[in-house]
Amino acid sequence: MDKKYKLTKETLENNGNILYRIEALVDFNDVKKGDKGGWIEKEFNLSQCDDCWVYDNAVVRDNAVVSGNAVVSGNARVRDNACVYGDAEVKDNACVYDDAVVSGNAKVCNNAEVSGKAVVRDNAVVCGYAWVFDKAFVRGKAVVSGNAEVRENAEVKDNAKVLDDAKVRGNVVVSGNAEVSGDAVVSNNAKVLDYAKVRGNAKVKGKARVRDNALVCGNALVCGDARVWGNAVVSGDAAVGDNAIVCDKAEVSGKAVVCDDAVVSGKAVVCDNAEVSGKAEVNGNAKVSGDAEVYGDAEVSGDAEVYGDAEVKNNAVVYSKPQIKISNGIVNEDDIQVVEVSVTYNQKGDCNDSHNYQQLRLTTRIEDAPVMDENFPFYIDLEILPNADGEPGHWSIDDTQDIVNIIEDFKRKVLAK
Repeated sequence: MDKKYKLTKETLENNGNILYRIEALVDFNDVKKGDKGGWIEKEFNLSQCDDCWVYDNAVVRDNAVVSGNAVVSGNARVRDNACVYGDAEVKDNACVYDDAVVSGNAKVCNNAEVSGKAVVRDNAVVCGYAWVFDKAFVRGKAVVSGNAEVRENAEVKDNAKVLDDAKVRGNVVVSGNAEVSGDAVVSNNAKVLDYAKVRGNAKVKGKARVRDNALVCGNALVCGDARVWGNAVVSGDAAVGDNAIVCDKAEVSGKAVVCDDAVVSGKAVVCDNAEVSGKAEVNGNAKVSGDAEVYGDAEVSGDAEVYGDAEVKNNAVVYSKPQIKISNGIVNEDDIQVVEVSVTYNQKGDCNDSHNYQQLRLTTRIEDAPVMDENFPFYIDLEILPNADGEPGHWSIDDTQDIVNIIEDFKRKVLAK
């Protein structure tokens, strides 16, 4: 086989290695006979076949191999046991080392690094100051740029992008047209798929999945086996964990927490310091805010709002127009047209064989009620024994029905005036 290049007598010492400038012996590709190329340590470093070439001041040394139609140019370095082949390009100040492989039509450029046993192939691009290392895999038309890191067994593929100072590590998969950017971290066994975006200082970890057009941003955390999909948004300092689901056009923000097996869907909003847990569901156009808690098998739906220090628990259902604001209590309003209910209580003395009871002040504001000067809003004082669980300050569904009946009775009396 005729050789396409030779080692000249022009040498360069590089980290203790003596390198030789190469010179073309025949015309091939854009290289003409007599053209000087870059630096290699030995013929093993650059195949005598095909159109591969080392240009400019690029260096290939140690047991590194450049073959096929691959190009190494600029001030790029390929060393150790690295392989660059196919139609791949390593250029500018990029470095490929250790046992790394760059192949296909992949490009590693600017000041990027590929090391360890990492593989960059197909039409993937690693650029800027990005670093792909360990056993990471970047393929398809994926882009890793900026100061981004892809490491361990992470895989970035298809048209996915990892940008800025983002870090992707563990057994993570970022695929489709997904984007991880800013200072975001995706780790463990998490997946970011489709057109989903993870931005800012957000973290996605565990076995969490973020897909479709979902957005996780700010300082938000999605972890455990949580799922965020559709056009859902998790932002601020919010956390979604365990087996929770946030989907459709739902939003979780502020310092809100959605955990356990809870589901937030539709156009629902959970914000501020609110918490949705257990097997609770918040859906429709519902809003849970303030320090409110929705848990157990409770459901908040429709246009309902739960806020303040409210608690909705067990099998309670809140829906339609009512708004609930409760301190240390529960009200299940069904669909009565009470716009706002506030319950406060104070512990009183002993009665009925030493059972403690509460005195409650129920404040109601009724939709379409006539304005009655100092008589508006209306107050009801009532006394209710602790529920069957003996939890002072909380009332069971049966107990709350008493409250609903009183509200209805009060409403009739007011509207009759």
